Amino acid sequence: MKKFIALIMTMIMMISCFGLVAEARVGDKIGTAYHTDIVAYINNCAIPSYAVNGQSVIVAEDLRNFGFDVVWNPYNRTLTISRNNSYYVTPMYVDKSYTSGAKFTNILETDIRVYAGGRQLTSYAMNGYTMIPMEELTMFGSVNWVPSDRALVMNVGGLQTLFTGKQRVGKKYMPGTTAPDYGWYTQSICVEWDDKSDGDSLRLYLSSGTELQQYIDYIKSLGWRYDVSIPNEDGIWYTGYINKSKKIGIAVAEYEGLVSIQINTNLDGWNAAFED
Repeated sequence: MKKFIALIMTMIMMISCFGLVAEARVGDKIGTAYHTDIVAYINNCAIPSYAVNGQSVIVAEDLRNFGFDVVWNPYNRTLTISRNNSYYVTPMYVDKSYTSGAKFTNILETDIRVYAGGRQLTSYAMNGYTMIPMEELTMFGSVNWVPSDRALVMNVGGLQTLFTGKQRVGKKYMPGTTAPDYGWYTQSICVEWDDKSDGDSLRLYLSSGTELQQYIDYIKSLGWRYDVSIPNEDGIWYTGYINKSKKIGIAVAEYEGLVSIQINTNLDGWNAAFED
């Protein structure tokens, strides 16, 4: 009988030890976050997002750009999210040039708790930031999946933004072309665009410093060569570069704090593209 009791006690101790080993400690890897082609929007503005356990997660601190207070309490290790009196959004560059499903980073165990509207949210630690599922922010507005756009959209009342339509996210190439995306190369924010059925498209980006010249040097290194510089009807000078092997042209200009990038895939109508 004593041997039987001793055996039972040994098994209990072993099970307890296994439990201690299995319990994750702060900083332990507990999962993986992935890149995704799904774009998360707050109203019309994109916010960086990743895929974790079938949900779109965002950096909690990024909400400060979207009319929210995110307050860190180091004593009880909490983040508290609430709306503030800011009705203006500071746009963020969002990069969706990565392959959807590719690994972004490891998810780590965290003891940081996140609260919003009196509720504790699911939270993850990744790359030194606290990530939360956007789907859990319904206390601030509706969160809807838009399958036609592959977008998750949260609508928050009262926010004012630069965008009348949804913000374009950065991708390696301009849509439907092999022309490098200015926003992807410079991490500048696209504030307006116009795609036409004849292969002509126009993008306007926020301008800063010498980025336009850097972009020109970059496309020239890829095989585009200088073609022509002419003004449009507003007197704005566009400088055109063509890549005959790819049958595509890129026109660039800078004015009033914006960089204009115009793409044309019909070189027969190249001059007409400048004059539109």
